[in-house]
Amino acid sequence: MALARRTFLLSLFSYEGLEIYILSIADRLEATKHMESLKLDFDDALAYQAMLALNIKDIVLYDKHFDGLPGIRRTTPAQILQG
Repeated sequence: MALARRTFLLSLFSYEGLEIYILSIADRLEATKHMESLKLDFDDALAYQAMLALNIKDIVLYDKHFDGLPGIRRTTPAQILQG
């Protein structure tokens, strides 16, 4: 399993146009505030903080925890495929 994870992570470097945002300690601290105020788990709070830091307003995923987050619109992959 570790080899598959490593292979996946290494493959990310080959995607043209993909930018990897490295969360700072300040981002992580802000995420803990989102955990409390928005009742998010740490992973979702980190994603939300990264979106805020990068001024991203839209996200495509099935995770309903992103519904109702201030300034974020969630779309599912199925909705994208339906057009």
